[in-house]
Amino acid sequence: MASPASPGPIPTHCAIEPDPVNYEDLTSWIAAEKGVTSVPEALTKGQRKALATSKLPPLEEPVIGDTDWISLLMRYRDAHKDKQGIAFTEAPCPSPLNPGAPPHWTCCVTISEAPGSSFPPGPRGAGETQTQTLPPLPSFQRKKDAKQYAAKIAVTWLMEQGRMPTNAVDACFPKIKPAAAAKPAPAPVKARPAPSPSPSTSSSSQTRGENSAAARVAQLCHQLNVPLPRYVVIAHDRVPGWFSGYADFGGDMRIPPQIGRVEDVYGRKAAKEQMAEQVLQYLLEVEAERKRLVETVTEKLIDV
Repeated sequence: MASPASPGPIPTHCAIEPDPVNYEDLTSWIAAEKGVTSVPEALTKGQRKALATSKLPPLEEPVIGDTDWISLLMRYRDAHKDKQGIAFTEAPCPSPLNPGAPPHWTCCVTISEAPGSSFPPGPRGAGETQTQTLPPLPSFQRKKDAKQYAAKIAVTWLMEQGRMPTNAVDACFPKIKPAAAAKPAPAPVKARPAPSPSPSTSSSSQTRGENSAAARVAQLCHQLNVPLPRYVVIAHDRVPGWFSGYADFGGDMRIPPQIGRVEDVYGRKAAKEQMAEQVLQYLLEVEAERKRLVETVTEKLIDV
């Protein structure tokens, strides 16, 4: 019986070569893309061959934008100080697609406004147990980007809770000064009958009765030939009960634009009264200036 022929050399296309794909890193990348922590089942030989000849897309990092989120969060904490402060936790991690490349970075931050939570939530978050199913933390090539992203998630949460303005610029809402309490108007006094008052006495009594700023503004506008202003009151867009406003003189160029402007006044009536008081003060100054001018001209005519 003839001895069996010795096997020939293994064809090149059948030779066993090192696997060009690191499948542990690949499955981690797939888990990160799907947002799950469980590892998929082992790939078949056909799947491995298909993946070995394909090019995987780069892992996209979450969008951060141009805002300096770290600075914005720090300014918020400076305006709302507490003992805990802000705690960033940074950690290196292997590159999702290339283990030989420099490590990527993850980061999360904790703030006192959300005790027991971290931003973004993930396996390294404070107060989170191993039984919780949480997606892995996003990783970045730069440590600073990972920190910026964590600050962005925390700031977004503060905005959603109504603790910060949503313009991503201001760290806190503007402080609104309480309006000065308006002086109560004196109680009306019943007029007592008087024997034939003189015209000057009657005029004086009428002036004392009309002692509100708006009434005096109307009188002075008539005397000085100035348009009667229209008081425009504007409600605050975020804080109910607070108002701003201005006095509209119909475009009269003689009146400075800042006359009669008020901001952040509590109460519609109080805002209008403050506008009238500003206008009154200006008209009184105009009246005094005109009187001085008349006196000066009169003195010059007498000297002549």
